[in-house]
Amino acid sequence: MGLASVRPVGPARGNGPRGGGLYFASTPQELRDLIKRDYPSAAAAPVEPVPLCHVNLARETKLRGGERQTALLVQGLAACGLRQRLVVRRRGTLDGWLDELPGLTVCPVDGRLSALRACRKASLIHAHEAHAGQVAWAAARGRGNYLITRRDVVTREAGEPVPRASRFTRRVYGGAGAVVTVSEAIAAEVRERQAGTEVSLERIPDAWVPRKPDRKTANEVRKRFGDKFLVGHAAAMDHEVKGQHVLLEAARRLEDAAPGFQFALLGGGRLEESLRAQAQGLSNVHFAGWVEDTLSWMMAFDAFVLPSLREGLGSVLLDALRAGAPVVASRTGGIPEVVTEDCGVLVPPGDAAALADALARLAQDPERQNRLSRGAQSRAEEFSPVKMTERYLEVYRGLGLEEV
Repeated sequence: MGLASVRPVGPARGNGPRGGGLYFASTPQELRDLIKRDYPSAAAAPVEPVPLCHVNLARETKLRGGERQTALLVQGLAACGLRQRLVVRRRGTLDGWLDELPGLTVCPVDGRLSALRACRKASLIHAHEAHAGQVAWAAARGRGNYLITRRDVVTREAGEPVPRASRFTRRVYGGAGAVVTVSEAIAAEVRERQAGTEVSLERIPDAWVPRKPDRKTANEVRKRFGDKFLVGHAAAMDHEVKGQHVLLEAARRLEDAAPGFQFALLGGGRLEESLRAQAQGLSNVHFAGWVEDTLSWMMAFDAFVLPSLREGLGSVLLDALRAGAPVVASRTGGIPEVVTEDCGVLVPPGDAAALADALARLAQDPERQNRLSRGAQSRAEEFSPVKMTERYLEVYRGLGLEEV
């Protein structure tokens, strides 16, 4: 199949939820209720059958972990010659990014109803986030020919129990042929949330980006900060759960006690202004903003820090490991499944004093830095895009997909 991109043919007729025949006759009432605000325009549904249809309806405008992993998998499967369809949010991160990939049909849509129409004539549907899971469940109509990848943890206050999923969510997960989690920590949470519902779980970790770091750019970054011990962090500044405020508190503790440190925070978001205010007066903190080539920056880092309060896996860690950066991260969620004593150091989440102490000890031990750097690159081999693709292919085959 040649490359193609399906674009909307115009707004659907009718202004009510039944206008223009937008619903399938068998669309469940739960989904009708969820998509009442999504119906004003619907994509023209592809007519050519396809073995696999991916759905990712994230609204992000910057490339985040989940969207990046979706793209990596689609690219890996394309390299295997599999024909695919990708349903994405119009003007979202993935809209237009993979249009030139051979064997791929890209379908930009405006909401769940448009996505539902775009899933027709797919042998298997792969949902990559929550709304996509709802669409896949509705499109499958009880056949179970869909799988869901779960990458995030449930947001809750520290110490609170994992809330049980709604009846509708339990139906969505229970009806899936498989639910893939990127870490055992997420798998345990899914079991707890879906208590009483039989769910077929598979574990497939995320992968690092195959692009290679540019040593020239890394050297320029190093030159920019002189002979400082350069500590890096990369994440969207949208949620306190990423722990940037903990990192800044650690930087403040080291400002006078260890003047040889320099912290570089990559990323941006709605919390950036408040984080900059917290860092007011700190000479050892630099906000780099959104950086296109994060891998080259990571090559320049003496240590990479991920101080998350909760984390499903932390796919950015995989890129840091591949770049050879020793890691200092929180002992929470799926992070300990990635960071071992051979490649990094784990500290209690939310503990700025422990984070500052771990960094100070690492900076004083060049031999340990070199050992952890070598260990990081070795550990990264377990998270290659090729291995991730092969694991998904095994799941697809188990669900009856024959064209792989």
